[in-house]
Amino acid sequence: MGEVELENFYSETMDRITIPLDKRLSPALNAQKYYKKYSKLKSAHSLLLKQIPDTEDEIKYLENVLIAIDNCTEPADLEEIEEELIKEGYLRNKGKRKKKKTKTRSKPHHYISSDGLDIYIGKNNKQNDYLTLKFAHKEDLWLHAQNMPGSHVIVRHKNSEVPNTSLEEAALLAAYYSKGRHSTNVPIDYTRRKNVRKPKNARTGMVIYDDFNTLFVTPDKKQIDEIKKVDV
Repeated sequence: MGEVELENFYSETMDRITIPLDKRLSPALNAQKYYKKYSKLKSAHSLLLKQIPDTEDEIKYLENVLIAIDNCTEPADLEEIEEELIKEGYLRNKGKRKKKKTKTRSKPHHYISSDGLDIYIGKNNKQNDYLTLKFAHKEDLWLHAQNMPGSHVIVRHKNSEVPNTSLEEAALLAAYYSKGRHSTNVPIDYTRRKNVRKPKNARTGMVIYDDFNTLFVTPDKKQIDEIKKVDV
C-alpha cells in the first residue's frame, strides 16, 4: 500500500486523514519510521524552546552594542567596546599583535540638571555596569528606556526625592541615548539603584529591575543641548 486512511484523533470532528506509506516497508516498519520522526521533531521543539530566549537575549545585547557605537565620541570609547566584544567572545584577542591604544580612558557622559544635580550616562555596556553596580549609591535614581537598547542613567542626589525638573531632564537624556532617540513618547523606567540587580551569568551591561515607575518623553536635540554638559 502506498497510503493509509485513518481517523484523525486531533480533530474535533474526527475527520479522516491520509498518511503516505513507504511500499518497501511493512506496516510495522512504517509506523516505526513515523515514530522516530516524531521523536526527533519533539526533541528539536524542546531544544528550540530553550534556545529562543537565549537568542533573544543575544539580540538585545548586540543591539546595545550598536547603540553604544552610535554614542561614541572619541577613540577611547571604541576601544572599550572592542575590549568588551573580545571578552564576550565576538572578537579574537590579537594579543601577539601590539596595537597602539589611546592614553586616556573613556568616561561616561556627565550633565548637570537645572536643579544642580549630577547626571551620569554610560556610553557603552562596560560603563553601564560600572555606573550602576559600582558608582551609584543605593538611593540614587536609575533610569533606562523601557524594553529597548540604551544607556544606563544615574542621578546622584542627597535628598529623598529628585525634583520633577531633574527627573524630566534625566528621562530626556535616557531617551536620547537609546534606540528611541528619533521616536516620540518614549517610555522611560526609573527606580532607586537598590532595585536594580545583575542576574547570574548575565552579559555586560545587562540588568533587571523592579518597583519602578514610567515616564513618557519625546527626546529633542535642542532640549538636550540646553542641559549643561560637563567636559571630562
